[in-house]
Amino acid sequence: MTLLETVQAGDVEEIERELESGADVNEADGKGYTPLMWAVENDRKDIVQLLLENDATLDLSNRSGRDVFDLATINDEVLEIVKNHQYEQQNTMVEALPALCAAMNEVQHMSEHLLERLHDTLEGCAGNLLESPSTSCFGIVRGFHTLLLQHSTKLTLERLVSTRTVVGCLRQLHADIDALVDQEATKRHSPLQKREWQQQWEQDESRVYKNLVETLETNAEVIMQEFGSVSRQEDTLKLLKYESEEHERHYSPDLMRVLEAAQTKLIRFSNLSVPEVPSWFIPEYEVQRQCTPFAQGSFGHVYHGTWLESQVVVKCVDPKSEEDKRTFRREARIWQKARHKHIVNFFGACDQGNPWFYVCEEAVNGNLKNYLYRQRQQGRSLAWRKLYEAALGLHFLHQRHIIHSDLKCNQILVSAEGVAMLTDFGLSFMSADSRPRVPPGGAVRWKAPECLKNADQVPTPQSDVYSFGMCVVEAVTGEYPWGQQCPDPAVVFQSVSSCPTQFVF
Repeated sequence: MTLLETVQAGDVEEIERELESGADVNEADGKGYTPLMWAVENDRKDIVQLLLENDATLDLSNRSGRDVFDLATINDEVLEIVKNHQYEQQNTMVEALPALCAAMNEVQHMSEHLLERLHDTLEGCAGNLLESPSTSCFGIVRGFHTLLLQHSTKLTLERLVSTRTVVGCLRQLHADIDALVDQEATKRHSPLQKREWQQQWEQDESRVYKNLVETLETNAEVIMQEFGSVSRQEDTLKLLKYESEEHERHYSPDLMRVLEAAQTKLIRFSNLSVPEVPSWFIPEYEVQRQCTPFAQGSFGHVYHGTWLESQVVVKCVDPKSEEDKRTFRREARIWQKARHKHIVNFFGACDQGNPWFYVCEEAVNGNLKNYLYRQRQQGRSLAWRKLYEAALGLHFLHQRHIIHSDLKCNQILVSAEGVAMLTDFGLSFMSADSRPRVPPGGAVRWKAPECLKNADQVPTPQSDVYSFGMCVVEAVTGEYPWGQQCPDPAVVFQSVSSCPTQFVF
């Protein structure tokens, strides 16, 4: 029994036991409903409170595009519980901000001035907290908190290479506050405020880069001693080269000399050569991902994030072996070259730190199954048109000898323009040890019989075509292949045993 089914049964003690045993509090059913959504919609205030206390996220939407706040509007008491929880989350993050700002070293003053302005804004918006977790005061606080957590513990040279990005993110947070303040002023028919923070910003920005130069010139030997491993030295050399080559125009001549001097000293200290920087490389500090994943694929968690001020999807993996790492990089090269209208756009990948990740386009209309459900609700039938588009994408991959190997409707996404696109192809390279545990009811319903019969069977274009056939069943009927009631072991038995005798494995 899934956690959602336990929640629907209404036994609070059983729900507590499921949560204590590690059940995924955000696991959704075929209609995109999480346990929290069901409890909110069905006015189970006790269960809503329990799920929120166990980190149920407010960020997810169901197949109809409705989130927890939308579902809670029909009941004021439930809505109040949800809003209070969000407000408590916000206060917890705000309380942590001063210590995090103090740990930001060269950008400490810049961070603290933003914090002062944020405090003033929170006081001005008291009682006017918007309901969406991605907007208003809560969204700004969460973005600031996430940024500081990501960068407050970096080593000196790691701070050097990430300062450009951090400064840009802090400036964007000021712009977000401007937008929120203007929105509140418009509601109250008040005059728009002047951007008084900008003069202080210019002083802070000049101070940041001056501090960086001084730190690197006066503490060079101490900085070299910070590195505890060869891999971290290699990673930092790669970042120094990336910054100096890809973003030279962002730096003054003095800072460029500092970057080059730091690289030279690190090479001398480590006896390493300068590593190559792949054309697909994106450093970890350029991507700001949300704390809570919105999905879990076969090979890792999937997050919403921001890269170059654009909304993106971040697919995380945890390669365990050297072979996994080599293949991760190979897949990045393959995806980079797979440019097609019906393939999700690939922006880059990071092969440093933990986890490693791919960055790709955000398909705002979600997966195909949910998209078709919403279209049917509006009287539109688009299944065959979208399946044809997905088939064009699969044909493109096969022409280039790329096997998807994990095809199902949630791997077919739909763009803002309504275009169907394939994603997550080629990720089957990860070894069993590198794959996260996934809930039961996985991909066996879409897998070809030969792959089910032999776990070592290498996926082929033919097995992809079988999986695509299951996608057709799923898209046209709106149900999982083999139905909801048939358990996975029975699916495997029926799939393998019902093959024609001439079927070749």
